[in-house]
Amino acid sequence: MEPEDEFLKNASTMVKFAKEEIKQFLGWTNKHSSYGQSAQLIVSKLETILKDIKELEEEFKNKQG
Repeated sequence: MEPEDEFLKNASTMVKFAKEEIKQFLGWTNKHSSYGQSAQLIVSKLETILKDIKELEEEFKNKQG
């Protein structure tokens, strides 16, 4: 495994954990409050980041292959 592969895997894992933590926060708080709406926005952004990391992984694999 290339170091870059490990870095991307670690980045993806950290974002997944962050997303789950924010979702857990949403489960404990009022989703309709301003901070609940902010948390929902963060979850959406983290989902986009995960997608971007996957695309970067594919791009890197294709360049290496």
